[in-house]
Amino acid sequence: MPYPAPATAGGFTLYVTATIQPDKVDEFLSHFYAAFEKVAAEPECLSFEVFRVQGEPNKIKWVENWSMSTEWFMQVRCPRLPFSFQSHTPLSLCSGFSNRRMGIEANVAAILLIFSRDDLKHQATKPYMKPYTEATDKLLVGEKQWEVWERFGGKWAKAQEGVYEKV
Repeated sequence: MPYPAPATAGGFTLYVTATIQPDKVDEFLSHFYAAFEKVAAEPECLSFEVFRVQGEPNKIKWVENWSMSTEWFMQVRCPRLPFSFQSHTPLSLCSGFSNRRMGIEANVAAILLIFSRDDLKHQATKPYMKPYTEATDKLLVGEKQWEVWERFGGKWAKAQEGVYEKV
């Protein structure tokens, strides 16, 4: 059976995992939801969905689908990233970072990039991200874990009508 070719128009999917202090989940979600609403309303954000890990009510994951490139995301919207970032995209994502401050380790599944938050201090942020990160970072256990995946898009992206609330 033939299959459609993955779309080449670009875009990416961001997977984030955050572990919240067990007694701070409601406070975190309150701040998170305010930012979630604003991010989901961005014209370049195709979809945004949040999940809770079964059996671990203080561990949440979210998936953001973007129509633009990872380079655009890093320059235009990038919040303060954690110390580790798993990338399933080409290393061009790293352009502009100082190689002397970045260690690169390859494995079968991903390329793990390790860099300091200082490497991103020159990146622009959306105004609503600063209050969100200031309010929520202190509620976390450890750092957020980030993964970036290339989207197939096109005929490879489907959802039943009514699954997602329209923005």
